[in-house]
Amino acid sequence: MKRWIALMLLCCTALPLWAASGTTQIAQIETERAVTRVFLPLSGPAQHTLLTLDNPPRLVIDLNGSGVPSRMLGLQAPGSIVTLVRSGSRERGALRVVLDLTEKPRDSRAQLEKNQRGEYRLAVELRHAPRMIATAPVRAVNTAASPTPVVTQETQSRSPEKIAVPSKPPVTVKTDPPITVAKAEAERPPGATPTVKPATPTARAEPVTTQPPVPANPAPATVLKRTVKPGPIIIAVDAGHGGKDPGAVGGSGTREKDVTLGIARELARRIDREPGMKAVLIRDGDYFLTLRQRIQKARKHQADLFVSVHADAFKNTSSRGSSVYVLSQRGATSEAARWLAERENAADLVGGVKLHDKDDVLAQVLLDLSQTATIDASFLLADRVLGELGRLGPLHKEAVQQAGFLVLKSPDIPSILVETAFITNPHEERRLKDPSHQRRIASAIFSGLRAYALERMPDTRFASMAQAQESELSLAGDPALSP
Repeated sequence: MKRWIALMLLCCTALPLWAASGTTQIAQIETERAVTRVFLPLSGPAQHTLLTLDNPPRLVIDLNGSGVPSRMLGLQAPGSIVTLVRSGSRERGALRVVLDLTEKPRDSRAQLEKNQRGEYRLAVELRHAPRMIATAPVRAVNTAASPTPVVTQETQSRSPEKIAVPSKPPVTVKTDPPITVAKAEAERPPGATPTVKPATPTARAEPVTTQPPVPANPAPATVLKRTVKPGPIIIAVDAGHGGKDPGAVGGSGTREKDVTLGIARELARRIDREPGMKAVLIRDGDYFLTLRQRIQKARKHQADLFVSVHADAFKNTSSRGSSVYVLSQRGATSEAARWLAERENAADLVGGVKLHDKDDVLAQVLLDLSQTATIDASFLLADRVLGELGRLGPLHKEAVQQAGFLVLKSPDIPSILVETAFITNPHEERRLKDPSHQRRIASAIFSGLRAYALERMPDTRFASMAQAQESELSLAGDPALSP
């Protein structure tokens, strides 16, 4: 039996559309018992290379050429060997597509195809162990113009032997597509809002459904228990500047290093009051730390998240509002190059895999995947914190910003930098040095952190305790359960 999973925005609004600009083709995943095919639409011919990775199993597809779209939307295919398709832009218009898999395929290869309308797509074939395919609705797919191969030689994946790359738990990229994709763009101009234009299929058919056979003796329901990871979520709170570095100075003499330390301490206290969370203050006094030392301290304490607190400054004293930054792709590329030069020290970034005996291409791919996943997670975290700061007061930038700040360059810890307000604005300067307002800022940042942790870190002790508490409150307020 063959099952087509056609992902069409017009047919199923719950699934995101993934189509290259200038084409009417729609991304598809075709699943057979021992073969899964993924079709990725392109706007023109493109070069491609494949690489298979283990633990967790993934297929990495690097695309180069004029036919590569600037981005592709996140794609989920429940029930298939392909659990998630995600992407991130790279240098010089290249694109990296990652297929998250349930198991390592026995063989994988790709072929560029072109249909009668001149539209291109990359057909990726994965051969795997036979799988039981549940009967599901079959949706019609646009087959008005069947594609024909434009190359005769298929690209077969490089599958390095015994390469284990465990993902660090907090950097999970299995995310809600509408958020992940917008944030996964590595080089989006500040303030730009991504848009997706739905492709229009030429043919549609009503879904055909069949009822699965009913077993003679149904098995009893199985209760699945989620494994809760021990230990609290560790959040590194970094107060910007300090010691010989006062940071920006307001018109009335307020120093940024004093304001950031006050807010950081309030944020740490709020985090420590939350069951299942623990704060680590990177700077808890008026002393100087280099930016590298701040990153090293966060890594020493095995931080899951990193928040750097700052106050903005500008020559125009009317500038006001908060901003939140994550690392730009350019900054990420330079940092990956630095770690690649120190391969012995980079092992913990890719789950303990030693890189000194790996060739340059494989080592670069492993580091890129770690950094890309971290930037994706950082975008999500920044989006939540920015939303909470917007409730507190005006925003200077209403979208998450990207910059090459050194303090954000940890390749495996989701990191954000919060510009709380403009210390050079007289009104905001007065508020920044007010302890009660510092507590409000800290509370807003914490609310964003908490929202992110609940959504994206569900297998933690914090999430388990929070959900249990919410369930108790819900039951206590249920009239049907009242005596």
